[in-house]
Amino acid sequence: MKIGLVRHFEVKISTPKSCDSDTFNKVCRLYDTCDIIPFPTKFSTLDYSICYCSPLKRAYETAHIIYDGEIIVCPDLVEVPMQAPFQTKKNLRFGLWKVLSRVGWAFNLKKMPETRKQTDQRMERIVEIIKKNNSKNILLVTHGFFITCLQSKLKKMGFKGKETLNPSNGTIYEFVNN
Repeated sequence: MKIGLVRHFEVKISTPKSCDSDTFNKVCRLYDTCDIIPFPTKFSTLDYSICYCSPLKRAYETAHIIYDGEIIVCPDLVEVPMQAPFQTKKNLRFGLWKVLSRVGWAFNLKKMPETRKQTDQRMERIVEIIKKNNSKNILLVTHGFFITCLQSKLKKMGFKGKETLNPSNGTIYEFVNN
């Protein structure tokens, strides 16, 4: 059995170098609706018998470009939402806001739109989908941070594959369980 994790194609968006918390939150919401920049991939999806994808536009469109079979939209594959963990009018580097958002998630701050526990629950539901389809090769089209989290779950299930801390857009990461 093989699991292919694909991060959506790059998104057409320009982010500010620095911004306040409100602007950061607006840009994060805008990111969910932007168009993608497709490119020819260097991998084949022909040996995958089923494809699940996030309902977010960027993942859904990527799935339809790279996979010719039936695509099942799976809400549990959405990205862990980003949001400023505190309100301020002070401008911080955009990259710092992203780090602070992930730290807020990791520490289960109540202000965050999703806690680490809720993300773990979503990953458990993905694990159940994988177990249900135990003889099929499964393609999952999702998002960068969610892939980073899901890789460790796959390893615990006995899958072997190359892990990455920063999944590239439009790239497949394969995990095999003999």
